[in-house]
Amino acid sequence: MTPPRPNRARRPEKQVQADVVRLFRQFGGEVIDTSQPFAAAITPGLADLLVFFPRRHQMCFFETKAAGGRQSAAQQRFQGLVEACGGHYVLGGMDEAIAYLQEIGLVPTTYRRAGLAAGR
Repeated sequence: MTPPRPNRARRPEKQVQADVVRLFRQFGGEVIDTSQPFAAAITPGLADLLVFFPRRHQMCFFETKAAGGRQSAAQQRFQGLVEACGGHYVLGGMDEAIAYLQEIGLVPTTYRRAGLAAGR
């Protein structure tokens, strides 16, 4: 008999997304959530979040993924379109959101995850 695998606490993608939204808003971002909990008539592959920093003249398409999550083919095509037009496309969770904030100069590169988004 195979022993049971340890119960690894994997954070649901919606929880990761809520933390990312909170983080962006904490730094003055305007966030539009395009994700749907069910199949909807939106463009396949459209990123979960449209994030705007008007004072910085910056915006990105943010596709939330929990640890181990993978992009669909439609999401990969959408990413390719965004990047071909010179846009910012970010894929991931909190670490990638922080890296984007560092890239656009809202937080220093020495800034760490601790203490951000309600202590996460």
